[in-house]
Amino acid sequence: MTDDAVIRSLEAAAGKGDPGPIVYARLFAAHPELEVLFVRDRDRSVRGHMFQEMINALIDLRGANVYGANLFRIERVNHEQLGVKPEIYPAIFGILRDVLRDMAAQAWTDEMELAWSGLLAQVDALVKPESENGHAAADSLA
Repeated sequence: MTDDAVIRSLEAAAGKGDPGPIVYARLFAAHPELEVLFVRDRDRSVRGHMFQEMINALIDLRGANVYGANLFRIERVNHEQLGVKPEIYPAIFGILRDVLRDMAAQAWTDEMELAWSGLLAQVDALVKPESENGHAAADSLA
């Protein structure tokens, strides 16, 4: 598993268009209760911004990890205040991986699949509530 496999998967999908709208369409189809959180996002700019932040944080997490891990932890807490349950995150990132795989089509490799499996496991561990991962709230943000 290499960091480059994640980047290559993003590049392969990007050559087919913007995956963001597809990710949100699949997310809302699977979890319609989340769509109401975007009622004021008429021009879809909030979705676009959130999608870009998610991709940037994933890339950072796989590389230097300057902010990615803490951003995922912080956003879990922020979104929990909106009613988003921590267990929704594996679904979101699984949908992202599936959309990228579909868009990349034949360009998707076993190496990409393995890299994304590791990345999804890493994100899942980061967004688990502190009571599930054994860390106190303050420790998880350090």
